[in-house]
Amino acid sequence: AFLRKRIENKKILSIKMHNADRIVLIEFDVYYLILELYAQGNIILTNKEFKIESAFKRKEDKERNIRKEMLYEFPKTTKLNPFELEENLFIKVMKANEKPVFEALLQEVNLAGITATEALFNAKIGKENKANSLKEKDLKKIFKELKELHEVKQEKLAPCITEEKQEILPFKFNYIGKILLGIIQ
Repeated sequence: AFLRKRIENKKILSIKMHNADRIVLIEFDVYYLILELYAQGNIILTNKEFKIESAFKRKEDKERNIRKEMLYEFPKTTKLNPFELEENLFIKVMKANEKPVFEALLQEVNLAGITATEALFNAKIGKENKANSLKEKDLKKIFKELKELHEVKQEKLAPCITEEKQEILPFKFNYIGKILLGIIQ
């Protein structure tokens, strides 16, 4: 009822994802509706200065306070944003990680597993290779593939659905190959 009273029949000005994370900001004329789409997530209504008007769940701990009248703080993350990825930092971070490159990508960069798999497939680098043992040229290939996957080009968009998991993808992923059901009209 609280949300309905404030945002019913209001025009949505924008919908954004925060730092490639599972946080969605829906902008209205005088409010933001923030959806935290992860385990123990939340639904929060703030004003334009991010002062909390209401929260589905109150939260108070050493990291964040989510309650009325407090300023909303986005959850802290150490992961790299794939939309703002810098090659030198990416190479440095991957060289310092001893895990297999697939695990290292998921640990260090804010990526979905399907995206990490596609980048490694396109770069022709096996998931099991240790990140810190890869040559710089291989890390540059991975970086290039990640950048291309995160560039939204109109001509690249061709939504499709996978047969196996019924996932909707913004374009055909090369490693999935022939299990796509086809283009969504």
